[in-house]
Amino acid sequence: AAVFTVFALMLMGMFEVRVPSWVLTWTSKKQESGGAIGVLFMALTFTLVSFTCTFAFVGQLVVLAAKGSYLMPIIGMVAFSTAFASPFFFLALFPSLLAKLPKSGGWMNSVKVTMGLLELAVVSKFLSVADTGFSPTGTPQFLDYHLVMATWISVSVVTGLYLLGVFRMPHDSPTETVGPIRCLFSMSFIGFAAYIALGLFTPKGPEGVVWQQLVAFAPPQINYSTTDDGYFVEHDGLQYSLDFDQAVQTASINNQLMFLDFTGVNCINCRRMEKGVLASAPVHSVIKDLVRVQLYVDEVPGVKTKPDEHERLLSRNHGLQENWFGDVTIPAYVIATPDGQEILATFKGLDTDGDEFQQFLQAGLERWKQQQTSAPVPTASIQNASFTTH
Repeated sequence: AAVFTVFALMLMGMFEVRVPSWVLTWTSKKQESGGAIGVLFMALTFTLVSFTCTFAFVGQLVVLAAKGSYLMPIIGMVAFSTAFASPFFFLALFPSLLAKLPKSGGWMNSVKVTMGLLELAVVSKFLSVADTGFSPTGTPQFLDYHLVMATWISVSVVTGLYLLGVFRMPHDSPTETVGPIRCLFSMSFIGFAAYIALGLFTPKGPEGVVWQQLVAFAPPQINYSTTDDGYFVEHDGLQYSLDFDQAVQTASINNQLMFLDFTGVNCINCRRMEKGVLASAPVHSVIKDLVRVQLYVDEVPGVKTKPDEHERLLSRNHGLQENWFGDVTIPAYVIATPDGQEILATFKGLDTDGDEFQQFLQAGLERWKQQQTSAPVPTASIQNASFTTH
């Protein structure tokens, strides 16, 4: 959060991170040598001069890489290098385009300020993660779902008003008119704020992909409770046990299949699955008849206030994930037998449309049905059936 705050304030003009002047002088002299070496050093000089604008973008990729993500940093750095290489490539093919390039001016500072405001919205998310980590319950205490959403609404409105010229930053150039492109972006930000407000203040939020992404990225809404039967969380009107062993007892008594959900408090894709696929009518109608368990592998919400119990559940979940399931991917889902011994079907990762997830559920039910059909009928059951017939 501190890193992103520094980036945001820098882009908004509070201070500037500069490359040492001797580095720029050295690369400028090298580019005068001509040939391929000269072109390379010209590109290097261009990159260093643009360092102030690109530092925040690359910094975000570094943060993602430090968290263990590989795909997005690679894609981001490829896009970053392509963006800097493409002007030289196309200008080399079409030198006449050089005269038509847009001149630098106030619009560049407007882009920087807009990016800075957007990074402030990201700061609220990272602060909420810290809030969750330090919380005694393992759930957001101060920067909860509604407060972070309200922050995003505020940032979107302020950005829209800034682009309309309602107020200016100290380094902005005075302007009397607002161009059509700038007006279009302003309307987009204000409309986005209205869209979040619609989902936040109505009983049922929008059903689009954008809203699902927002809800997943926002702090989690975890409704936990403690009863005589153990610890539970609730999603879409369905209770999920937090204790695997307690759930096995319930499933064994009622001879019900188990639906296991390996998840995490700070898992964005887990929230996307909960708000999307798991909440859909076809999936909801199937899992409501199963014994449901959520196995949190980072923090067990609601149980953190009881350190011994929290450590027991967390260790049990880790053991199930690594030794029984054999994979640390989250989200991951399992259909298991009532005794919790046999895995009937598995699904790992994110499913955006739910088709593959429904196939996974169907495969688990079909396999259980086949086992029940092929299993030998106990003698006691035969006698009881014969007695009923007579």
